Amino acid sequence: MGEQQFRHLRCCEAPAYTPELFKGGAWHSMAANAVIRDYHSTAVLLPSGKVLTGGGESRNYGPWPDCTNQTGRVPTVAVADYQVFLPPYLNCGASQPTILGQNTTLPNNFWVWPYGSPQNVTHSTLPLGVSIAKVTLMRVGSVTHHADINQRCVELPFTVPATPPSTVRVAVPTKASYLLPRGFYMLFLVTSQGMPSKAAFVQIQ
Repeated sequence: MGEQQFRHLRCCEAPAYTPELFKGGAWHSMAANAVIRDYHSTAVLLPSGKVLTGGGESRNYGPWPDCTNQTGRVPTVAVADYQVFLPPYLNCGASQPTILGQNTTLPNNFWVWPYGSPQNVTHSTLPLGVSIAKVTLMRVGSVTHHADINQRCVELPFTVPATPPSTVRVAVPTKASYLLPRGFYMLFLVTSQGMPSKAAFVQIQ
């Protein structure tokens, strides 16, 4: 796509206000944004499972009166604002697991997981019929220009040992796996109801 075509699309296409969730083989609309979040906007996953959104070029500049030739645009007063998006799975009444053994309110408090090492993760007791269905590592956000080129979500294999109770034994990939480069991640436990825990922080090394 040529530069002029790209600019034309960037300034003239209708902005997307409504996020969508792919579930059960179909896209489902969720709560809409209150403002335009377009070019130079950002979104980052928080340890709570919520999503912080902010910025956007239209927050600092008005529309293009002549979009085709990109003329007549006037800067407005800079607007520094943000929104916190609450995904519906955090507000559905399902039981949320709690990862135990780490106080995430303290600075520099994280687990160190070497490559190829099995790790036990203990969680709060879940109601009868509810179990841990997924263990995922989500790379800590580093968003710029509305993109995160380091973004990754890696689902780890795990087993449920007989003892201790409310524990999953997680298999950390070997160093040869390029899916999980060294660095900091948010660890989420996701239940069979689709409810994620709040994150614990892990350093893979």
